[in-house]
Amino acid sequence: MAALAFVLLIAALILFLVSTRQWALWIRGVVWGSGMVMLLAASVMVAGDSDHGGVFRAFGDLAAHWNNPGASVLAQSFSHNGPHIARFVLPLLDLFLIIGGLLGVLALAAFTPGEGLEKIARPIAVGMVGAIFGGILAMAIVGTGFGDVARQEVYSTYTDNKNVADGDTLWMGEVSVRLAGIDAPERDQVCRQGANVIQCGAEAARHLEGLISGALVTCIVAGENNRSDDTFGRPLVKCDAARGDQKFDLAQRMVEDGYAMEYKGQIGDHARVARVALDAQRGIMHSCSLRPDVWRTDARAQVAFRDRGIIPQTALTMGRCPPPTRRPQGNGGPAPVQP
Repeated sequence: MAALAFVLLIAALILFLVSTRQWALWIRGVVWGSGMVMLLAASVMVAGDSDHGGVFRAFGDLAAHWNNPGASVLAQSFSHNGPHIARFVLPLLDLFLIIGGLLGVLALAAFTPGEGLEKIARPIAVGMVGAIFGGILAMAIVGTGFGDVARQEVYSTYTDNKNVADGDTLWMGEVSVRLAGIDAPERDQVCRQGANVIQCGAEAARHLEGLISGALVTCIVAGENNRSDDTFGRPLVKCDAARGDQKFDLAQRMVEDGYAMEYKGQIGDHARVARVALDAQRGIMHSCSLRPDVWRTDARAQVAFRDRGIIPQTALTMGRCPPPTRRPQGNGGPAPVQP
């Protein structure tokens, strides 16, 4: 899919260039329109490709986090990988200086009378400036880790608190990986216990920090063909943490300790452990919140629960939540819930 989209993109660029020829307007229009159709088709392919974790999907996630942009994948990637941008951009400085020197010589040559040389120099100058800014943008994107990259099958490193993005996501070097099979509250997610509001997303992240701090963490890609089913292109992994003679599965421990649940309620390896943690009210399971995937995708339910303690009757929950109380007919809307 990505290869076909790339071919369509190149074909569209060629057609756009050809459409600048001084032909009849209807011919130029047909050529330009064909290029635009190819460009739109390539864009649709990329946007709809679940295996492609590129900029489209990152900006879609930013829009989903409109009320808390700092929790988006885009913001977290720039925050974590921002310092690495210079490492990618600065090696090109020599090339940029050479281009700048050529641009200066070209501009000086254009001092000659008449427009003949200027007509040649201007497009070249524009191309040089575009090359500099395009190179900086491309290297900045690479530096923040966007787009599909050649993925390792195994990630292994000694970890500390800085390696934790949230309760189910880790940074292994410059790569963001997600624990397969589980879902933990988002960083900004809150839980409620009676009148108390608990920052359960931050608690889940802190618990994961405690589990990995000083440990050797080894993660193996869980998907087939070294691909990930994660929405944002992050590898789905199974991670073990080793500290001395102790070794344990990170995802299993997060569920066992009551700080995560099985992914979207799926019946899998973690379902039984999640039920035990809920029954024992371990970790954050003594409180109530929306299920993490509902918190991420249903903005209205998120605002209603966070601001007013209301659980919409159709919203799925996690933790110890009583059934929502129905209002009398005619009043409409869900009732406040006191977890």
